[in-house]
Amino acid sequence: MHVQLQSIAISVEDLDRAIDWWHRIFGFQVVTRTHLEALGADVAIIQGLDFRLELIQVPHAQRFDALFAAPPAHLLAIGAKALVLETGDLSSLTRILEEHGVTFLWQELALEIGVATAIRDSEGNLINIFQKTA
Repeated sequence: MHVQLQSIAISVEDLDRAIDWWHRIFGFQVVTRTHLEALGADVAIIQGLDFRLELIQVPHAQRFDALFAAPPAHLLAIGAKALVLETGDLSSLTRILEEHGVTFLWQELALEIGVATAIRDSEGNLINIFQKTA
């Protein structure tokens, strides 16, 4: 049986703001945008960095603070933790992210297996960008 990742879904407060952020920061493009009546949701499928994100906006959505705690407290809530990306040149990418004014949790933090820069998207979701140690 062949199974592959179709997309990663993220609930957002402001669909237009999220689309704009992912486009400005990582060059994502809108593939499709629709309203799903069965869910009462507006949905945008965006694509970039060789994968798709499904951004979903529903009325009266709620933010649960435990899901947005700063590391390492973010690990205490069960569920998704971060979108983890990999690059071969973290220093250059970190400089570009600085120029775009993103919110950083840390920059080029040395880890046992590499180095990482962590940022927040427009909704406060954690994005960890990782470079393996040679």
